[in-house]
Amino acid sequence: LVFEVFERTWQTVQGGSPPSTADQHEMSAVTTFAVDAALAATDSAFRYAGGAAVSRASVLQRCLRDMHTAAVHLLVSDVSYERYGKCLLGQPLPPAFG
Repeated sequence: LVFEVFERTWQTVQGGSPPSTADQHEMSAVTTFAVDAALAATDSAFRYAGGAAVSRASVLQRCLRDMHTAAVHLLVSDVSYERYGKCLLGQPLPPAFG
């Protein structure tokens, strides 16, 4: 989904047009969805790895930290779902990026 949405927007930009406000909010929403899915997968992997995952040398420990950091990024927020929904309903919104 992320690749599809970003590819479509890339084609728009390559054609000389800026991404629409709806495109921007869709990109934000699918990015939030992807981070949510990756975070859930990382949390599960960490949980089932057992005590060894807590070790500083563990790749899973680093992945867990990195994913939780990504999940609190300004552009990855549950608000993006609400804003994209408003866009789909035709409500005016400012651009998502800018």
